Amino acid sequence: MNIEKIINIEDCFDGSYIREFVFNKDITYDFVNMIKKDGELYLYDKFPRPFFKIDIIEKCLIKGIIGNKSLKIHFYKQSDNTFNYIINKLTRKEAN
Repeated sequence: MNIEKIINIEDCFDGSYIREFVFNKDITYDFVNMIKKDGELYLYDKFPRPFFKIDIIEKCLIKGIIGNKSLKIHFYKQSDNTFNYIINKLTRKEAN
């Protein structure tokens, strides 16, 4: 899966920040299962639009809807290492 754009949603006073990642394809269950590694998945697949959250301890919280082309990530603190870690996680070959 390729990232088409990254949108700045919010920068918080506590040093955390939120970004929206827009992809070239719809988010699938397989994609969610691939990116949940290293985190805890909360999947609400009984909702009319299946919603998920993935909490990656001390790094970020990923939220999205299966079938959409975007998801939001709340990064807990400013860190280039964490940002690059997430970019690599989202664009791994297994996610295609």
